[in-house]
Amino acid sequence: MASSQWYGFPCVLDPCRPGAGLKAATTERLRPIYTYRDCEYQLLEELPEAARVLDLGCSKGANLPILQGMGRSIFGLDVSMLDVRSAHKICPVTAGAGESLPFGADTFDFVYASHVLHHAQCSSVLREVHRVLRPGGVFFVIESVEDSPVMRLARNVYPKWGPYPVRSRFRFEELVTDLEGSGFLIQKKEQFNLFYWIWEVPQLLLRPMELLIPLVVRAEVAAVCRWRRFAAHCFVVATKSASAG
Repeated sequence: MASSQWYGFPCVLDPCRPGAGLKAATTERLRPIYTYRDCEYQLLEELPEAARVLDLGCSKGANLPILQGMGRSIFGLDVSMLDVRSAHKICPVTAGAGESLPFGADTFDFVYASHVLHHAQCSSVLREVHRVLRPGGVFFVIESVEDSPVMRLARNVYPKWGPYPVRSRFRFEELVTDLEGSGFLIQKKEQFNLFYWIWEVPQLLLRPMELLIPLVVRAEVAAVCRWRRFAAHCFVVATKSASAG
């Protein structure tokens, strides 16, 4: 599955997520760009202590200790057996695919999926997540979207994201429509990261790029209101109806 993230900010060097290669401490300065971080914290903090949380596509488990630190029951799932063995040292992790989740109906209160859906058959994963969520449960999605012509061109030229193939391609509103079609209620949705390409640079340039962070943040904040529809990433907070059976 997709590489792990620390609530939207990188904790390891990996080209598969926004802010690639930047130090975790440095990425705090990017907070005005990655606006969903506060939303993630708030939603997780509001969960009851007995809540069950699934990190869907947990990779080697970089997110899992942080989720555990919030005092909830954490579970992971990934398709890679190597990653499952690594992440299993942190918490219970199951090998499996998002299209056929090995969990019973109404199992989880919160499902977290960061850059996972485009690696799978999206519609099948959405149906499965809806099934395993308890009524009133939250599905938090972070994804790359192809509203930008630059992003579409990049996907056409290189139809992989890191080591994994891209199996589902969608624009922002197409993803939202798919969520609604799978029975989810949309609580919040937003595109972000207009200048995503700036961070996809060779490691040798990372230090000079860090010096540009204040300039990039100011440019993003100034431009995003007008050009948000061309941003490369999005987050969606979706819920399963409390009356769903």
